[in-house]
Amino acid sequence: MRCRKCLKRSGLVRNSPERIACPECRGPAVRVSYRFQAPRRTDVAQWRKVAALLDQGFRFRPTAIRYPRTPAEVPAFEAWHRRRRLPHEP
Repeated sequence: MRCRKCLKRSGLVRNSPERIACPECRGPAVRVSYRFQAPRRTDVAQWRKVAALLDQGFRFRPTAIRYPRTPAEVPAFEAWHRRRRLPHEP
């Protein structure tokens, strides 16, 4: 996540690994839902939010639950989600 890039990859198989190498910086890249909307590369606060959610296992899959909009909302979102243990995310 250090280069803060979002790349669309075609032809990925459903069983491909969750973590792959970034083709630009060779650092770890994370596979997320095709519906993920990356923040601007310069929006460091939003990238911190994305990193925090990814670290907890969220992959931005389509859901009726609204993901946090700001980094400040992340702890409450994680706590709420943990209490409910919803099946589509960790």
